[in-house]
Amino acid sequence: MKTFWLNFWLLFFSWMFALINKGIDTKAILLSALFFSIYFLMPLFENKIKKGLFILSLLLMLSIFYSNNLNLFTWFMYTIFLIEFNGLFKPKLLYLTVIVVYALSLFPFLLNAEITQVLFIVSMVFLTILLINQLRKYELRNKELKKLYIKMYDEHRLMKRQIINNEEVIRQEERNQIAREIHDSVGHRLTALLMQLEVARLKANDKHTEMQYDNLKQLAQSSLQDTRKAVRALKTQEHSGLQAIILLIRKLEAESHLRLALRFQPGVLHLNFTNQQSVVLYRSIQEALTNMMRHSESRTADIKFEIIAQKDFRVEISHPVTQKIRIIEGFGLTSMRERLVTIGGRLNFSQTEDQLSLIFQFPLEVKK
Repeated sequence: MKTFWLNFWLLFFSWMFALINKGIDTKAILLSALFFSIYFLMPLFENKIKKGLFILSLLLMLSIFYSNNLNLFTWFMYTIFLIEFNGLFKPKLLYLTVIVVYALSLFPFLLNAEITQVLFIVSMVFLTILLINQLRKYELRNKELKKLYIKMYDEHRLMKRQIINNEEVIRQEERNQIAREIHDSVGHRLTALLMQLEVARLKANDKHTEMQYDNLKQLAQSSLQDTRKAVRALKTQEHSGLQAIILLIRKLEAESHLRLALRFQPGVLHLNFTNQQSVVLYRSIQEALTNMMRHSESRTADIKFEIIAQKDFRVEISHPVTQKIRIIEGFGLTSMRERLVTIGGRLNFSQTEDQLSLIFQFPLEVKK
């Protein structure tokens, strides 16, 4: 966007000087207004339409500045315009376009020009082609590096996710192993103790001794029930509140040097989530903030947590943008959508001229 505006102002000022040098009239003003209208509309269209508008713009420029006199401002103006849209054509066709444009614009002057002037014009055209060629190579190299960066960044995130998933699997296996050991050792011993206490109670000679054995038996039964509860808790998913998610977000904020504003609807902080919901919620927020850092110049974001109709949990992450962004779902957003689907959730986008919002929600009740 900055490059577009820089080229625009350079083109505008060179256009004005070229117009003053040639002479301003009503026709030139109207055609200039038409040219700049097309110039601003061109980035909105696809390449096929853009090529047609490009050729139309060149014809407008030639019709306005066609003159018998040499006007070096027009050379500067044509060069800026060709640099701005050099990616529309293949190199050979682009260089041919440069030669044709300069030949047509300078044709009346070249008819009566001296040999030194002709050589000067030819050298200027040659330098222009070299300049456009170098800038084209730079842009292509820049695009390749950007693609390589995105690819490496996505691979890095994939590896981090795999490491986290492996750690979660290992932790769950450890918990299952501890649960099996408790069940096999402590549980079996308590069961054997209950049986022995029952035998001892039946062999008791008086009521007092029988009541003591009965109390010991109840205590052992209570211990066995607590052990079974602990085993079930180790084998099932953990539940955590939003506070744990907030701590992780604050950690991400500090590590990435972000400025986040968190807003909570009343009652949100008392919610409990399953381990899967917590992981999906945190990863989705992390992905949204990562995309913001990659595609936006802003380092600020607003995160709003809401309860919808007492049954859905909704998160809206908004950050400022300088222009509307064409959203293409890559690996990160696709993974986020897939993770949300696993907990019955969905992902949406909302965009205005100065703000982009990513919205996701999922049901609070875990469906069996």
